[in-house]
Amino acid sequence: EEDPNYKNPDMSNASSINQYAELYIKRTTDLENLQASNEKLKELIEEAGKRGIKIILDGVFNHSGSFNKWLDREHLYEEDGAYESKESPYSDYYAFASDSWPDNESYEAWWGFKTLPKLNFEGDQSLEDSIMDMIAKWVEFGVEGWRIDVAADLGHSTAYNHDFYREMRKRVKEVNPEE
Repeated sequence: EEDPNYKNPDMSNASSINQYAELYIKRTTDLENLQASNEKLKELIEEAGKRGIKIILDGVFNHSGSFNKWLDREHLYEEDGAYESKESPYSDYYAFASDSWPDNESYEAWWGFKTLPKLNFEGDQSLEDSIMDMIAKWVEFGVEGWRIDVAADLGHSTAYNHDFYREMRKRVKEVNPEE
């Protein structure tokens, strides 16, 4: 069934450079749009549940995108990301090989892909806390499970990965003991 509120975006002024892609910027940075997206996912979870369908989310916790506000390689956000400033509240969310700000290209990237900066869980407990809170939030909203992308590549050690997933399991059980 077609959504009567859906408007096909005019792509005549589209850009392949994220920094200039107006629709992309709105989709990823506009708080009202992000909140509406969350509400749509909640509706999907609820409707699926009514039909006996279980929703499993794909957790990509190993890396963010270079456009993510935590790194902000594309300079899309008002607040400085880790790429832009060592003083960013997110600078420890990534591992940098050199002290060369602003626009520090020395961040560790998943398998060397600079568009996929590797998250540095061992660098800042608040990163893990943020991810755990997000996991718990969606379980609270009815998500039945998580598929973890590149799970073995999460941290810099197998021991950390095991600890992370034990904590994740504990947090999920706190929210929904049936999961």
